[in-house]
Amino acid sequence: MIMVETGCLEIDGNPEEEQSLWERRMRNLIGNVKHLIENTEAMRRSDENCHDLKPVELRPLICREAENYPNLDITIGDFGCMVVADDLLGSVFYNLFNNVKKHCGAGTEVRISVPEYEEGSEISVFFEDSGPGIPNDITEDFNVGDLAENGSSGKKSHGMGLIWSLIDNCGGQIMILTNEGRTGTKYIMSLKNHFPYEESLLLSEKSVCLKNR
Repeated sequence: MIMVETGCLEIDGNPEEEQSLWERRMRNLIGNVKHLIENTEAMRRSDENCHDLKPVELRPLICREAENYPNLDITIGDFGCMVVADDLLGSVFYNLFNNVKKHCGAGTEVRISVPEYEEGSEISVFFEDSGPGIPNDITEDFNVGDLAENGSSGKKSHGMGLIWSLIDNCGGQIMILTNEGRTGTKYIMSLKNHFPYEESLLLSEKSVCLKNR
């Protein structure tokens, strides 16, 4: 039904500057419903502990999620790293982009980068926006993983809580650096690095075991 309604709006819709009030409201409503469905499915799968960790190429995954937000000014660095995660990692970036759209508005700058790193067990990912910052109470609750329902201010923050849970399910960590009322928010994610040679080592060990049998 969402796809049909969206298609009708695309066929009959006017340029953005000429959109009527009802058309803009309809587009926002459809976007909000789609977001709720995406999050509900992610929450269900997260609660079921369906965490099949596997190698994930990070940059293409982020690019796919960024395509859902053409009105944001998104810059994604040129990095070719692979991380260990499950199928829900895309929902992390989907929610991060959605938060920027919802609280910062169209045209907000978003920069995603992976700084140069020594080969180790973890990879740091920086997600930065030029928005107005996040309330301090939400930031504090988020950084200690206490945002599953609402922040201490009573403001709804289910999307933020979901982000924290999904990163935790991958064996990673995430924290926010921001000041309420000041420009810019920076999310720092730490994800497990994927080492291709570990797979070949495991395969060789299995073949040796089979041969010995």
